Amino acid sequence: GSTSMVMNTTVSTMSTSTTTQTGLTNTTTTMSIGITNTTSATTTEPPYFYQAIQFNVSMDGIYTIECNSDIDTSGFIYNNSFDPVYSILNLLANDDDSGGDNQFLFSIFLQAQTRYILVVTTYNEYDTGPFLIIATGLASIIFSQINVSNTSLSVISRYSSQLTNTSQHFCRTSTCSTPSYYYQALLINVSIAGSYYIMSNSSLDTYGYIYNNSFNSSAPRTNLIVQNDDDGDNAQFLLTLFIDTLEKYILIVTTYAPNVFGTFSINTVSVGSISFSRA
Repeated sequence: GSTSMVMNTTVSTMSTSTTTQTGLTNTTTTMSIGITNTTSATTTEPPYFYQAIQFNVSMDGIYTIECNSDIDTSGFIYNNSFDPVYSILNLLANDDDSGGDNQFLFSIFLQAQTRYILVVTTYNEYDTGPFLIIATGLASIIFSQINVSNTSLSVISRYSSQLTNTSQHFCRTSTCSTPSYYYQALLINVSIAGSYYIMSNSSLDTYGYIYNNSFNSSAPRTNLIVQNDDDGDNAQFLLTLFIDTLEKYILIVTTYAPNVFGTFSINTVSVGSISFSRA
């Protein structure tokens, strides 16, 4: 599907104030903005309208970010980028009602020199209205509205295959006495170096591994770079990795439970094209 990327024309206002408590100086930053039916919307039907707000801090520390609105709001905080098609990527935290009165509230450690994105949306579909963001911490938070289309990763790819009872098998766990986990080894080919997100989509409970240079089924810890079980939706793996064009990477697709096989697909979101071939 596609997501509406209409830039919001609502005028936002920001203000800061500083208070001192028990020897510590806290700075409060507020941002007044709104969700309208011309802001970006999800691809769901019915849609949920949302605002994407970029922010950063000048000092490391714990910051409180809360919402004040007459509408029932939900909030999501992302690290570096937000892709509305794959909204699980880079998600740091989400909240619905911790602020009371159907408002979200975050108490979160933020690092300086890091780009964060706050996505403000509503609990109910079609809802619109103004809201106020109140942020308190050791330093002021710099907010700015963004066009989500500028932050999204550009290339989406898909690879489909299956595990069968004749597929190669290995011992995935240390308690495995005989090789009983079916797997498929795939060579990862990329066009440019950068961050790649590799996720499975299957009715199986999948497990994924990425190796550097080679994979030895008798020594599955050797050359292992990253592994994942359930960071994707519905018991699917989600692997995040910086991939260099000068290195060789191998993806192992297997299952959480032994003696299980079936179809699967691999979806990727990336800065460049990516393809898979049997290793």
